[in-house]
Amino acid sequence: MSLPYKPFHSPVDPASYPKVAVSLVTIGLALMAWFMVYETTTSTVNKNIKTELVLAILASVVLGLGLFFLLLWCGVYV
Repeated sequence: MSLPYKPFHSPVDPASYPKVAVSLVTIGLALMAWFMVYETTTSTVNKNIKTELVLAILASVVLGLGLFFLLLWCGVYV
């Protein structure tokens, strides 16, 4: 008894990898820049740990996804 296997299809169309990669990397770099500006311009007394964590986590996740799609776009299937 053999099971009918179905081919795997990517949830994101491979033709849209360039748009997704460029968009996510751009957004991630903007969030990283916002984090750096926040860190350098805000005094130690006025810094908020929640703001720092949210900016850092968002920038990290978005840049990670952007680099993942950049690798897929280049043909490195991870």
